[in-house]
Amino acid sequence: MSRKQKLTQTMIQYLKQDNQGSLNTRQVRLFSMNRIIDDLFAARIVPITWYALTTEHIKKLVSYWQNKGLKTATIMNYLVCLRYFLNKINHTIEGIDNQSLSLVKPRNNMRPEIHSDTILNAINEPIAYLLFALQAKFGLTLLESMFLVPAIHIHENELWITREISTNRKDRLIPIINEEQQLIITKLVTLTENKKSLHQQFGEHHLRLAYKFALSALKLPTQVSYRYLYAKSRFDHLCKNHSKSDAKKIVIIETNINKTSPLWNTIHE
Repeated sequence: MSRKQKLTQTMIQYLKQDNQGSLNTRQVRLFSMNRIIDDLFAARIVPITWYALTTEHIKKLVSYWQNKGLKTATIMNYLVCLRYFLNKINHTIEGIDNQSLSLVKPRNNMRPEIHSDTILNAINEPIAYLLFALQAKFGLTLLESMFLVPAIHIHENELWITREISTNRKDRLIPIINEEQQLIITKLVTLTENKKSLHQQFGEHHLRLAYKFALSALKLPTQVSYRYLYAKSRFDHLCKNHSKSDAKKIVIIETNINKTSPLWNTIHE
């Protein structure tokens, strides 16, 4: 029996007995492991057994895939299945995590280069206008914009985003510093009669439809959080009277972000 056949036989023996995950997940594992064995053979680096597989084998396999033009995301998915299998057979190999193999998914920057005022002037639908404006001019998330209640969360010179509606369950204050923001507040109060949120007044389904149609008409993606526009403009404004370091700290506090948030990169570019 050839090395390739031995690896395949062992792999099937373990995976056929494994019932973890959905049927689709198990099928993906089986397909991926067969692909890995085929490519170990094609790259002429087939080990005698799975227990003879080393870090060097994996590095050469990754290099082989890269030379064949496989996308980084695809390689990473294959390695997830390989690491799962190696864990099942109790064979630990150091240095085969994505970081050690220098595998990083390219950032898909979907954020369009737009000017918030231009977009707001082009949105005629009042609900969509407010949902976009609260993100772009106050740094709220879309859900926070839906659940904001004027009578509770709007004070004289600031928005008080309480943990009840905050996306990360933390309180924060956002200053109201210009007439443009005040105009947005006035429109929100009028549309919600001050005592209700947009969500209470119209329902989430209607809100999302109005938002989707308005942004789609302007060829803007609806899955993007537009609070990055607030972060950028607020940071630029603060830099006039503060150091960049202090300006970053203020924006971080006002938006309640951390290093894992995509918004973090906006103020650290």
